[in-house]
Formats: sequence, structure tokens, C-alpha cells
Amino acid sequence: MDPYATDPPDAGDPSDPSPPDLARTAVDPLLRAAVRTLPEATGAVCAELLGRVRPGRSAGPALVLAAARAVGGFEEDALTAAAAIELVYVMGLLSEDSAGRDPSAPPGSARTGEALAALAIRLVAGRSAAVGVLCDCLVERAETDGEAAGRGALFAAACALGGLHGGASPRVAAALGAFGRAAATTAAASGPGGPGRPGGPPPRLRPRPLAAVPPVGGGRPPGGGSVRSDPALEHLASAVPGPAEAAGLLALYALITRGEL
Repeated sequence: MDPYATDPPDAGDPSDPSPPDLARTAVDPLLRAAVRTLPEATGAVCAELLGRVRPGRSAGPALVLAAARAVGGFEEDALTAAAAIELVYVMGLLSEDSAGRDPSAPPGSARTGEALAALAIRLVAGRSAAVGVLCDCLVERAETDGEAAGRGALFAAACALGGLHGGASPRVAAALGAFGRAAATTAAASGPGGPGRPGGPPPRLRPRPLAAVPPVGGGRPPGGGSVRSDPALEHLASAVPGPAEAAGLLALYALITRGEL
């Protein structure tokens, strides 16, 4: 079996908690502690926003933790980065409230957004490279119109931050970031009007010939085989030495491209 096939891995028992739920559970204590450092009114708004994240939808933290594991790191070392990414995500909910002039939107949205951004940066302040990745993500999301582009920036930062906190080199972290961005692009292309949907171009992933993508350090792809010509999987194969290490990210990629995240 192609180690980087686009077919999703076995999902296991459907009653088991999903990777996004497990990730959110892992970062919740950090998020609660971080919010308590804010002024009371701002903290209350932040807590309300965090409470809006639906079960099974915490894609950002799950990508951070899976990327850290993929490069041989420990989830515990990436929890602060996962919490920071969740704060960036809920900033998007705040922006949606403001753009839609939701009458139930909390007051002081601009101040709350600034507080969330500062809090997210503070959580990764111990790593200068991580601060740079997070700041770039914040700027890109602020300047980007469209959900797909915003998700691309978020997923790219999540994967890169996970790699950095897992001990990866800047090159590997960048490749993981490219995987996250490409995953969001693939998911958007699979939506209405995209490949495989009425009105869209024909599907491209499976019919294309297999393309060998060398792993880090050169040589043949993991398992001695080849990988499908899928941009996201090519970036992942260039960053992660084998399919076992990539399993967590591959499982999330399947959820993302099926529209479940």
C-alpha cells in the first residue's frame, strides 16, 4: 500500500474522541489559565468565544500536536503553541461578528482582538522563530479576504509551530507549514464547484501518475515506494521521514479534505 495514499487511515472506534477533541482537551487548562490573566471584561469575552468552538472542530491545535509528534517531539512541548493557534482561530470568530454586525457580538471587539493576539504571542514567546510564524499568520489573516485563504494561513502556522516545538529545523518546519496550507487549498477545491463536485473540473488526485518525493536527507520516499502527486502530501513527505511518523497528520488531512474539519 502506498504509504502516503489519499485514502484515509482506519478511523477506529467511532465512539472514541476525535483528534481535534483530544487536542482541545489537552490545551483547555492552558487556555483557561491564559484567559484569567486578562482584564475581567476582556477575559469574559474571550471565554465566550472559546466556548463557541464546536466539538470536533479544533483543527489548529490538533495539527500543532500531530506535527510535533511527526518530527519526533513531545506533545507536552507543543501545548503552548496549540493554545496560541486556538486563540488565533477564535479571533476569526470575533471578526465574523464585527463584519456581520451581529447584535449579540460582544462590545470592544478591536480591543478584544488585540488582547487575543498579544496573548497568543506571549504563549510562544520562548521561541523567536515561533513568534515570527505566529505574527506572519496574524498579519496574513488580517489582510486576507475569504475563508479558504484564512484557513490556509492558520493551518500553515499550526503545522510549522508544531514542527518548531517538536525540535524540527526551520526547513522542516517550513515544509510542514506548506503541507498545512496545501491541505486547506485541497479542501477548498473539494467544496462546491471544486474537483469532484457538480460544476467543477474533474478530480485530479488519483488519476495523476505517482511522483517520487525524497524525504529529508534524500533517498527514496518512506517505505521504498512512491507518493501520489498531491501537493500537500509532497510537502509532508519532504518533511517527515516515514508513514508511521506522519500518521497523525495524514489522519487530520483526511478529515480536512472530507470537510469534517
